[in-house]
Formats: sequence, structure tokens, C-alpha cells
Amino acid sequence: DIIIFMDTGAYGYSMASTYNLRPLPLEIIVYKDKIKLSRERFLPKIKINI
Repeated sequence: DIIIFMDTGAYGYSMASTYNLRPLPLEIIVYKDKIKLSRERFLPKIKINI
């Protein structure tokens, strides 16, 4: 699935949270006819000691 938020303001990535192991989405910049990857998707590492 792809979800596009056209404007996130100043707090898009800086206020994102990985609480409860939620992954952070990648970020792209679209300017005119060019698309650039701004930030890779972040998946929290899980460490379980049993």
C-alpha cells in the first residue's frame, strides 16, 4: 500500500515514534518532475532474551 501526505510541516520525521516497535516510513521529495529518496525506511531492531 502507498499513502501520500503532501505536506507534513516541520514535524514529520522529528516527531515520529517507534513506540511499540512501529516502523517509520521512508521519505521522498518530489519537486517538479524529479523524485529523490530523502530517508530510508527505519525498522526497529528487536532483541529478545529468553
